[in-house]
Amino acid sequence: MHINPILLSILFVIVVVVILSIRKTNTKTSPDCTATFPCPQDQTPGGLKLVRVKEIDPALLDQVVKEFVENYQLGQMPEVQHEEGVSFVTADSEMPYMTFAFLVNALRYCDKSRKYDVTGWYSMQLNREDGDGLELSHQTLMMYIPEEDDEYDNVFFVAPDGRFFKQPFYGRCTLELLSRSHLPYEPAN
Repeated sequence: MHINPILLSILFVIVVVVILSIRKTNTKTSPDCTATFPCPQDQTPGGLKLVRVKEIDPALLDQVVKEFVENYQLGQMPEVQHEEGVSFVTADSEMPYMTFAFLVNALRYCDKSRKYDVTGWYSMQLNREDGDGLELSHQTLMMYIPEEDDEYDNVFFVAPDGRFFKQPFYGRCTLELLSRSHLPYEPAN
């Protein structure tokens, strides 16, 4: 059986176009994205891993943290402290960056009827993906999810120097540098 070379060339072009279309769809970025980087990878665990949740029922927070530890098979239960109108979750200093980002997201959306005001601080010790302008090592990143977020599958963070990023959880793991910030950087208290 002989295959027409022109027909084979057309078929090849169609396959390439379809693959590129699928790849572009899976790597969507925000409209105000100015650059993308590989996901941060903290090579040297340690440092602050703190989440503040405002106006949450302490029993609900305790339950969500317990379920998170079970779902992610974490070895150590984070310390949870409740004060008047605000609670704090102090995670194990060994918790990886992405797991911490998932924790911030899980606490924000733990109740289907409302979104909680959640802010997290993650001390990046040594980011093995630093370079090309990323440079996150030895910085405490302030993570949050803005009120207007409706994607439910990402977190945002501000670096101490004011750079603003979006960490999507979909598709290929990339970090987006954005041109605008929802919140100014606030150090952990």
